[in-house]
Amino acid sequence: MKKLLLLFSAIFILIACTEESVEIAEVGEASFSFTEANRNTFSSVISSNRISASTELATQITSAQSSGENPSAILVTIIDSNNEVVIDNQQLTLLSFGNDFVTESIGLDVGDYQITSFSVINDENRIIYATPLQSSQLAQLVSNPLNIPFTVNSNQTTTVVPEVIMVLDTDSPEQFGFVSFSFDVVETQSLFVIANEVVNGIATDIDATYTLTVQNSDFTLSGALESGSNALILPILDDATEITITVTNTTESITQVITASQIANNNASSPLTFFFGVTASFEAEILNGDAEMFIYRNGVDIDGNMSMDAVGSVIDNDQDNADAFDMTPASTIILNSGEVVVSPFRALWDNSELNNFIETISFSNEGPSLTTNSNTGARAYTLNDIQRRLYQRVEVEVGVEYTLTFFANIATGGELVFRVLDTEITEESDATFAATTISEALTVTGAENGGSYQEYSITFVATTTSAVIYGMPSASSAGNVMIDDIEIQTPGF
Repeated sequence: MKKLLLLFSAIFILIACTEESVEIAEVGEASFSFTEANRNTFSSVISSNRISASTELATQITSAQSSGENPSAILVTIIDSNNEVVIDNQQLTLLSFGNDFVTESIGLDVGDYQITSFSVINDENRIIYATPLQSSQLAQLVSNPLNIPFTVNSNQTTTVVPEVIMVLDTDSPEQFGFVSFSFDVVETQSLFVIANEVVNGIATDIDATYTLTVQNSDFTLSGALESGSNALILPILDDATEITITVTNTTESITQVITASQIANNNASSPLTFFFGVTASFEAEILNGDAEMFIYRNGVDIDGNMSMDAVGSVIDNDQDNADAFDMTPASTIILNSGEVVVSPFRALWDNSELNNFIETISFSNEGPSLTTNSNTGARAYTLNDIQRRLYQRVEVEVGVEYTLTFFANIATGGELVFRVLDTEITEESDATFAATTISEALTVTGAENGGSYQEYSITFVATTTSAVIYGMPSASSAGNVMIDDIEIQTPGF
């Protein structure tokens, strides 16, 4: 008998927080697997008007098994001890687990339940296996037809194993005890969450509890987070919908608010992370965020003051400001004294691989230009060509939540995309940005901006010891993008 295993475990924990303690209600786990009943073995119970010969039945089974009917998800309906539906035809995606399958988790309170409907669908949303109801024609094919009772106990795992029967083309829903096999698929998505404790800069997975709410919705979740990545099952939401998650360990709670659009970049390997025990020990710094570090153009500053170096040469270092946000800074810069020194930017980053990638698909000069149309001071950065980027690597601490702010002035037709990455990248693709972006990508159009300097902010939690500030015109941008007064705030400083 071929076994298809699936596991969907659930723990719901009610959290009551006071100033003195965190009270946790009793919890339990429920896990489910299913086995396929052998239709050849039980062919004698099938009436002649269904299929006349066991050899023909065997042929159909063999044909179905060889047709590549790969289970994609399960549909399950569960009622509680009051006969109220708590899970209604919910679709749970099946994930490959060796030769078997495992589903995402669902949550159930401690108590008594019954499974009233259990079936397996393929990737075309067609039912390929089902458990028959008691007193149905096919009920004799399984040891325990529906309804199947089970109990979720406190701090225990209850395993229920329904038997399923392969659904053949000649089968009718009535033979399984149903009026029809039609159903409304409840689409879901997974939000992966993990809790970490940081000690001496090293993050370790820990157990915790969580509560989750959805903006303008009665939908809530609460329960336990086990050490490692946990999948929380949510309905499909509009991208702009806010999701609030509070995670609690033994001593503190941390709340993060994300939008549903961020789930697209979330997976088991890149979960939403909650860091405990983190206190920033230094202030993160944006270098030359106002483009005012180097002040002379042809020996004249913004106030008209003249300057020359020690040997009487005119100082011209205004353009060195752009190096602060160039992915490949020059090796030297000219100080306001006229002295030529090793570039402080080049010492921190020099991403020639990304530079080469951009130049192969676009044009050279991928660094920002400078403009006198500034928010404050004499100049600002401008991304006045489609290939130009704003790029700076910043030293940060794992688990600390930072806020990046900047002012942008976007012309009609222009569009700015601003991200914070957890590592330096070597090419630009949706997959690369999805894997490295630790903030929600901020996209602003000229129409939204209004063609004047407006302040914008991005909040992010550092997952490594460096973060990359990355601004770029969108692929469809056709107007100038100017950026000024870029700053980063560190909590406690």
